[in-house]
Amino acid sequence: MNFVERLHANWKRFGFNGRIDQIRHGDLSRWLEVLKDLPQIQNVRFRGGEVVHTSSPEKLACSDRAILDHAVRALIPWRKGPFSFFDIEIDAEWRSDYKWSRLAKHVDLKSKRVLDVGSGNGYFGYRMLEAGAKSVTGLDSSILAVMQNALINHYASQENVVLPLRFETGSWIQNYDMVFSMGVLYHQRDHDSHLRELQRSLRVGGTLVLESIVAENPLYPTDRYARMRNVWCIPSVSTITQALAKLGFTNRRVVNVSATTSKEQRRTKHMPFESLADALSATDPSVTVEGHPAPQRAIILAENTRKLT
Repeated sequence: MNFVERLHANWKRFGFNGRIDQIRHGDLSRWLEVLKDLPQIQNVRFRGGEVVHTSSPEKLACSDRAILDHAVRALIPWRKGPFSFFDIEIDAEWRSDYKWSRLAKHVDLKSKRVLDVGSGNGYFGYRMLEAGAKSVTGLDSSILAVMQNALINHYASQENVVLPLRFETGSWIQNYDMVFSMGVLYHQRDHDSHLRELQRSLRVGGTLVLESIVAENPLYPTDRYARMRNVWCIPSVSTITQALAKLGFTNRRVVNVSATTSKEQRRTKHMPFESLADALSATDPSVTVEGHPAPQRAIILAENTRKLT
């Protein structure tokens, strides 16, 4: 089965009947031209861990390794990771294993059906499967992230698929056991609407995992925050927990608040563009280049008690 056929087959298994050739994106034809020539590799092994590994017990031909390396480079920038892809070390911008280590001990994923909103390339989904999840459906509007996930899963064949969908009203409503929204809330104009849609996707008794940049008091950037566009509001921890309380979420708990450092988010070989260091003041790293407080991120968990229709 070639790359596109396998991609569509995986999408259909997760209930999505869209086709990659229906998507308009300026780089898509270039990416597909590279990915259509992926070599066939037998007896592929997969394992999770801090570095998500896809490997072969046999030494790859030099020509096959060159094709795989070209595919990885064609899909730069890699934002989430790290991955080891047939011994090609993909050093992503984010050491996403740091965030996972702060979160993992607080969630029970055993046999859970999970929705990962704003999933990126699915790194966290692989960690969720490692922790016992039954399946992970990722949603992300970045076609590059979708292609990165499709490249890994072309060989890994895991129950972790990233679909090219925005999470909007009515777009993907199912009764998931757990819903993750990490790094998404502050990009939403209407925080309450986003939280309601997350709740709508959860079964009663399901768990919401919400991760966001936070400020001591809600912050409303007039232009950019840490060089990021579309940051409408940096919430406070209390405004998030109060909003969850209004929606009927119980057992609300803040399990971590951490400053983001340049060890966790940085420029790398596989993400050679601006990163956190470029977003902070050169004279005072406690503030962004715009003069806002530097990023701190909170992880908040809560249980759903209502079924919205």
